Amino acid sequence: MAKGYGVSVYRTMGAVRLDEQGKLVIPPLSAEDIPTEAKALRDELASMLPFVPIVSLLIELLPSSPPAPLTF
Repeated sequence: MAKGYGVSVYRTMGAVRLDEQGKLVIPPLSAEDIPTEAKALRDELASMLPFVPIVSLLIELLPSSPPAPLTF
């Protein structure tokens, strides 16, 4: 088993496990780089979408939606 600083790497990162106190440990996922082709496609698709201010969207949607109950 790989060792790092006197503690096995498997025990400090990687697998979902229970620690010494019996608590569930879920390590964070490793971040992956987004390929440049995917970034270019994302930017191209985003540029095709129209810019709509949120106020304009709400003005369009409010007349067709039922009134929300006042709960606060």
